[in-house]
Amino acid sequence: MSTKKSKKEIDRRLLDGVTYEIGPDETPISRAIIIGDVHGCAVELEELLSACEYEPLSDLVILVGDLIGKGPASRDVVRYVRTRLPRVVSIMGNHDEVLAEYHRALLHEQAQFVATNTVVEGASSSESASVWCPLSSPTVHDLPAASSTACAVAPSPAPVALTVEQRAKVLEQCSIKDAYLHLYENELNEEDRAFLCTMPLWCRLPRTCFAAEHACETLPDEVVIVHAGIDPRKSLERQKRKHLLNMRTICSDGKPSKAGEGDGWVNSWHGPQLIVFGHDAVRGLQLTEFAVGLDTGCCYGKALTALILPERRIVAVPAHEMYSAPNIPLGYSSMAPAPQSSVDHTKDPDAESCKITDESSSDERSARRSFQPYGSRSTK
Repeated sequence: MSTKKSKKEIDRRLLDGVTYEIGPDETPISRAIIIGDVHGCAVELEELLSACEYEPLSDLVILVGDLIGKGPASRDVVRYVRTRLPRVVSIMGNHDEVLAEYHRALLHEQAQFVATNTVVEGASSSESASVWCPLSSPTVHDLPAASSTACAVAPSPAPVALTVEQRAKVLEQCSIKDAYLHLYENELNEEDRAFLCTMPLWCRLPRTCFAAEHACETLPDEVVIVHAGIDPRKSLERQKRKHLLNMRTICSDGKPSKAGEGDGWVNSWHGPQLIVFGHDAVRGLQLTEFAVGLDTGCCYGKALTALILPERRIVAVPAHEMYSAPNIPLGYSSMAPAPQSSVDHTKDPDAESCKITDESSSDERSARRSFQPYGSRSTK
């Protein structure tokens, strides 16, 4: 029996989405801090968490995806999220998916090698190959209600060395950029790679997750976090993967598109859920009654932005530099300006709970404390 799976079959088995739940013995969250596209900007993430006065015991942090690429410290960002599940969670972004797809493709090629060349004692070749199948990557079907151990990511099996021809085949299938290949092979470990495959396409955050005293009237019954957007014509479970990861606009025929031509999809979304998303750095910060867009182009030298719930407050910190030149999608004329920040330092950004990197000295970090939250802003 062949172990080969079609891409459609593989995608059907991949994790779609999760609902964050609070177990009977867990303390409800006080706040949810939802953060825009980080793209390897680890220092700015550290500073944003500090600006939000992040409390790891009572706050939930959700990132909208695109942890990697363009910025200088993708590995640090991935590892920070991976080691702090379930109170720090990330949605799958289109850049994260590049490495996840590559990882699954390598495992799939290894599975074919094992199926052809190895038979475990007492098992058929198809049974032995299942150990190496990309579908065996751990998934989180529902975020844990009890402890982070239920959400732990197990490493992939020790890799089988592929031939030059096999590796070239996978590279051709995935069309992975050199920078991402270097990140995968030289910076990420097996736990990091497996983690990327477990990232959900969406996360539901019910109002009931918040402590009763914090669930104010501005908080809807359900918040949904996605990377790029949703097709307003369909329920969350019926969304197409490519749209959740890539869409920006709604065309004149009503169909989603990743190009800039057309109307932003948020203008066609009328609730009742509040949708929080990223991906659209060109439009920048987007605020409507039922949608909040948080990609403010940190990797392009602009800002990293967070939405704090339930108060619906926006907090932003400026990027330290332009790490990557922006690529303006078809249909856009220019990028939106970065959100402004005010100087009102309230908490030490070197706090252990916000610590992500060890590369900067304390003097260097002190020189960066020239910004902070820029006030409250309602989406209504």
